Amino acid sequence: MAHSVVALTLLAVAISLAISYASYLVIDPAMFGVPLAMALPVVAPVVAAPPMAWLALSAYHRAWQAEQALRQSQINYRDLFESAQVGLTRTRISDGLMLDANARAAEIFGYQSSRQLIAEFVASERYVDPSVREEMIAEGLRNGRVQGLEAQFRRRDGTTAWMRLDVTFFPEKGYMEPVFIDITLRKEQEEQARRLQAELAHVSRLTLIGEMATELAHELNQPLSAIASYANGCIRRLQLEERVSSEVLEALEKIAGQAHRANEIITRTRSFVRKEEPQLVASDINAIIRETLGLLEIEAQRHGVTIELDLTLAPPLPAVMADTIQVQQVIHNIARNGMESMRDTGAQPRLLTISTLATEGPEAPKLEVVIKDTGGGLSIEDRAHLFEPFYSSKPQGVGMGLSICRSIVDSHGGRLWARPDQKDGAVFCFSLPAINDRLP
Repeated sequence: MAHSVVALTLLAVAISLAISYASYLVIDPAMFGVPLAMALPVVAPVVAAPPMAWLALSAYHRAWQAEQALRQSQINYRDLFESAQVGLTRTRISDGLMLDANARAAEIFGYQSSRQLIAEFVASERYVDPSVREEMIAEGLRNGRVQGLEAQFRRRDGTTAWMRLDVTFFPEKGYMEPVFIDITLRKEQEEQARRLQAELAHVSRLTLIGEMATELAHELNQPLSAIASYANGCIRRLQLEERVSSEVLEALEKIAGQAHRANEIITRTRSFVRKEEPQLVASDINAIIRETLGLLEIEAQRHGVTIELDLTLAPPLPAVMADTIQVQQVIHNIARNGMESMRDTGAQPRLLTISTLATEGPEAPKLEVVIKDTGGGLSIEDRAHLFEPFYSSKPQGVGMGLSICRSIVDSHGGRLWARPDQKDGAVFCFSLPAINDRLP
């Protein structure tokens, strides 16, 4: 505006001088020694010059105002561009090189600033599935726009995020303008909803099984009781004989014992499904482990696994209040998972170690059972969801074993947890409150 004021001032002075000069010529041309006929050709251009100059200056002023309006418009556009709550970008169609981006785009992709994003980001390298970009470009070149495309991208730190893209193409200029909206949270919520629906369907099936548990237990207990009775009868008859193979007697005793044990497992499982309180008695944790080991030997041989016991608690042992069958279920389930992990990963050597120790703390003393394998270990995702119902890292897994184990340990007033081993494999630990009673 200052330029216009100066120019208008100079123009006013020029017009004033020109009019004065012209008036002298008209009034008395002889004063300057110029005849009037000769003065007119000079006067006419001088008198006409000020209007011409005014028109030129007016045109200059309008052009300057248009330039200022354009500059302000560009400033306003940039302000809107930078403050937008969606990622605004401009990328080259040919190779995905970033040409321009706002602060929100940098934030979405994990960069400190849009300048850093422009310097480092190449869109063609950020698609988790590169074919998505190829299909998007093909459609955009045909139609000029792509709307509502959902795709996964890699952030700067390597994590992935879901984005919705609306893209406008300018093929004659060689670039396109994608608008990015982060929809990762929505995708996670949708996945969680799908998982919950599957879990609800699974719970419905388990509820049906729970309703059938009483009848099933009754039907199974009858033949199991018969097996135990027949085995015991055979033992008594053979004991009356003079020549009896000790191996046959031992086998029959095992048959009777396992039939009785199966009966107890069914009864305890029915109680657990019906959420009955566990039958807690003062128990020897080492004896429970040794008894469980007998159930694991055949499976360990099948998987080529060596089981080592490190039962460092020397008599007299502090007792634990435990439902023996349920605690055996916990040990058996964790040990079996470890053996399957070693089988699936081909680990060598295949070693399963079960140990016990006493721990002291601010609360009551506890006995801790540690079960360690040399399998594939635990991933970050496994550790986050390990004890959730229906979560399983095995393709055919139901995902209820460890969840039930935790429920059993919790009902005993203890705690179950897991951690990766320092070398390889996984370590599962559970603790049970010790009581003052000492076992002989």
